[in-house]
Amino acid sequence: MLNLSDYQVRAIEDGYRFECPCGELLNSVAAAITCKKCRKYAPDMVGKFVIDISTDECVHGSLPKPVSKFNAAIRDIWEPDHKAGLAGVAAAIANGELK
Repeated sequence: MLNLSDYQVRAIEDGYRFECPCGELLNSVAAAITCKKCRKYAPDMVGKFVIDISTDECVHGSLPKPVSKFNAAIRDIWEPDHKAGLAGVAAAIANGELK
């Protein structure tokens, strides 16, 4: 059973179940691949993968391997509670915590 937040459950009900690398929930794989927020918050990750949060499956691309500081940060956030998405990483980058 998936452990979804109330926000995620409402988003899925409204048709926004596709999560892009920056953590934004969108209504299609195509929209998630071309996410405008990713261009700003995760420019190296734009279009690399899309997660269907309703099934917890990667529906486009593949999840990055933790080889860089950025990817290690993704792993540290993703593995303990992957439903948090990459919003925490995007915030850390925006706050200058990751370079």
